[in-house]
Amino acid sequence: MDVHPSSGFNPPDRLVRIPSPLTRCYEIKIDTDGDAVADIAYRIRSLRSRAGAEATLRRVEGAQAAGTDDGGQIIVEGAPVSLIWRHA
Repeated sequence: MDVHPSSGFNPPDRLVRIPSPLTRCYEIKIDTDGDAVADIAYRIRSLRSRAGAEATLRRVEGAQAAGTDDGGQIIVEGAPVSLIWRHA
């Protein structure tokens, strides 16, 4: 998954710094039994600070998967996140 707030933006330069919120959360929800309710969710939450940005990936199962809280098993913590977009 590659997500960037400027996906429709066509910059004149190949490296563009885009303002971003302090925190973001992306979710991939999976329904394993066909009831249209998530049974598994992967949550990627990023936090931006003066030192840069980092993300945490969690796997959430059961009733918690349908929500949006920070519960679940941490799979990756403190992963560096790029704040610069390289225009192709």
